[in-house]
Amino acid sequence: MKGMFFKGNQEYRITVEGEQWKQGAEVKGQLQIRSHSPGASSDATFFVGLARANEKKVKAKAEDAFDVLDIRESQPNAQVLEWSFQLTEKSPVSDANKSLYLIYGPQLEGRVVASGQVGALQLKVLPHQHLEDLISVLSTTFRFPVKKVGAPGAAGAKGAIEVRLDPPEGRSFASTDALVVDFSFEQSADPFEGEIQTGFCFQVRELDGFRGSTQEKKVEKRVERVLPLGDLLHRFNGRVNREYFEKVFQNVLSEVFPSRGV
Repeated sequence: MKGMFFKGNQEYRITVEGEQWKQGAEVKGQLQIRSHSPGASSDATFFVGLARANEKKVKAKAEDAFDVLDIRESQPNAQVLEWSFQLTEKSPVSDANKSLYLIYGPQLEGRVVASGQVGALQLKVLPHQHLEDLISVLSTTFRFPVKKVGAPGAAGAKGAIEVRLDPPEGRSFASTDALVVDFSFEQSADPFEGEIQTGFCFQVRELDGFRGSTQEKKVEKRVERVLPLGDLLHRFNGRVNREYFEKVFQNVLSEVFPSRGV
């Protein structure tokens, strides 16, 4: 992925290794500066920053479009800056409303940056591999098609993700409109220490007797589970134990729909 930004007589070219990244991955690349004024020299620095942004503010070129989370600065008189940022398991995933950005340009002052005043590249950040494995179990084993993955409200800044799934086809889930699952990842230096806090919210229609007639009403049935990483992950490769999560979700279905035998 590449970008270019001009400020005065300076040209800034950024190169990023990759096109998309998972939570917990490293984002790295190079920023080069070139002056279009022959013989010009400066001891000013230039920078690359990792920033969080609201898409509406970016498009509107708002003064507070970018909230800078981390920054890398060049040495004086340098022409090239090698940079890298380490995403965490709590880095917000990209959705239609907000994303992480790389911003770059001349020396930065402050942590709130206006759109249009710096170069900017939107990063496509996907859920952590463990979360993608859990979503895969829901969509393949239990046949809940994924409709949308995003960051729920302010919680997205804390790394939570929200997944909206359609119900499987068939009579067993005929009265179910959707399943919304939220995941919040807590991990320590030991990859097998920590947990994934999970909430399953089923949006269903139930019959409701009212003034002698029977009508449908929409209700939400929510069940929460905590998945300890020591139980969830295989020790030999650190990946999700799908059978473990299948049993967890089967138990959730039995709690939400006790009469169905699902």
